[in-house]
Amino acid sequence: MVDPAAVASRNASLEPLLAAVSAFVRDPSCRLLHVIVDPELRASIVGLIVAHEHRPDNAAPFVALEQAHTVECPGWRARAAFARQVHLARRQGAEDSVPALPEAPDGDDEQVAFAQQLQQLLHASPRGAEGLVVVLAPPELVAPARFREAVDRLMRAPTLAPVRWIVVAVDEGAMVPCVVGLGPRARQVDARASTGTRDAELDALAAGRVGARPRGVTRPARRDVPSRVADPDGEQRLEIGRLSLAATLASARGDGAAAVEAQRRARDLASAAGWTDDAIVLELALGGHLVAAGVPREAETVYLRAIESAHAHDRSEHAATAGFGLAAARTIRGERHAALVAYADAAIAAQRSSSDVLAVEASRLAGVVALELRMGPQAITFLAQAVTLADASSDAAARRSGSLAARVLADLSARRDHPVLSESDSEEDR
Repeated sequence: MVDPAAVASRNASLEPLLAAVSAFVRDPSCRLLHVIVDPELRASIVGLIVAHEHRPDNAAPFVALEQAHTVECPGWRARAAFARQVHLARRQGAEDSVPALPEAPDGDDEQVAFAQQLQQLLHASPRGAEGLVVVLAPPELVAPARFREAVDRLMRAPTLAPVRWIVVAVDEGAMVPCVVGLGPRARQVDARASTGTRDAELDALAAGRVGARPRGVTRPARRDVPSRVADPDGEQRLEIGRLSLAATLASARGDGAAAVEAQRRARDLASAAGWTDDAIVLELALGGHLVAAGVPREAETVYLRAIESAHAHDRSEHAATAGFGLAAARTIRGERHAALVAYADAAIAAQRSSSDVLAVEASRLAGVVALELRMGPQAITFLAQAVTLADASSDAAARRSGSLAARVLADLSARRDHPVLSESDSEEDR
C-alpha cells in the first residue's frame, strides 16, 4: 500500500515546479528555466511541463526534445529531425493555420543545422502563436559542459531571440553558469523529492509494496506495455532482488543483523535454484555485509566458500573479487601475513580471468602489505609485477594502479639503505 506521507511529500516537491513553469509561461522576458529532477521522474515531469502549452495565457508552441547527449553523439541532428515530426503532427487537421516547413537544413555542423531548424519553426508558427518554447530533457547527459555551451550559443543567437528554453536535467550543475549569467532572465527550480521520501519509497519497494492495487485484482493488459507477469523463475529473481535491496537499506541504516539476514536468504534462494553465478555474487555481497556488521571472522568463512565455489565452476573473476574481500577481513583481524597471501592468490585468479585491473591492483596491494611487514624482496617482486602487468595493459584504471606501484618502487630504490630492504630483516620475518 502507498504511504500517504510519501505521496504528500512527493506532491509537495512538485508544487514549486508547477509554480515556476506557470511563472515562466507568463513572463516572456524569462529566457531560461532550469529544472532539476530525480532520474526516475524525468519523463513524467517533462509531460507536466509540456501540458502548460495549453494554458489560456500561453501563446507559444512547445517542442519537447528528449534525445541523449553524449561525447560521441551530441544529438543535435536527431533533435532537429524530431522537431520536424512535432511540427508535422501539429499540422495534421490544421493545415490552413499551420504552414508547412521547407526542406530540412543540411550541413556538417549539427548545432548550426539545429539552429536553422528552429528558425524554420519560428517562421512556420501556427496562426496567432508568438515565439517558441524548446524543452531539452536528455535522458543521458554526458559532457554537461559541452551541452551547456551549445545551449548558451543557441540562446545568444540573434535569429533565435524569440525562442525560450526549459532544460530538464538530473545534474544540478548542468545549467548553473547560464542561469547566473542571464540574471533575472533565468530561473532554476529543484523538483527532486526529499531524501526521506526516496528512502520511504525504497523501503516500500523492498517490502514488496508496489502500489494501491486491490488484492486479487490484475490490471488489464495494454498493447503498448510489455507484460509484467513473471514466470516462476522470474518471481524467484524478483524476490532475490527485493531481499538484496532490503539488505542494502538495512546496512545503510546501521542494522547489520537485518542486512546479513536478508542477504543470506537471497544467497540461499539463488543456490537452491542452481544459479551458480548469482549465488557467488550474492555470497560476496554477504561477506561485505558481515564485515560492515563487525564480524570479520564469519566474513572470512563466507569469502573462502565463495573462492572455493568460484574455482570449482571456473569463475576466476569471482575468485579474484572474493580474494580482495578475504584480504580485507583478515586485515581487520590483524592477520597481515594471511592478508598478503589472499592478495597474492587474488592476483593469480585475476590473471587467469584476464582482468587487468584486478591483477594489477592485487599485486600492488600485496606489495604494499609486504612492505608493511618489512619483507623487502617480496614487496619488490609484487610491486614490479604490478608495473609489468600495467605496462602490458590498455586499461586506464590498470595503468593508474601500476603508476602507484611504480612510485613506491622508485621511492624504495632511492632509499637503498632503508631497513626494509635489508636481507636480515626479511630473513627474520620469514
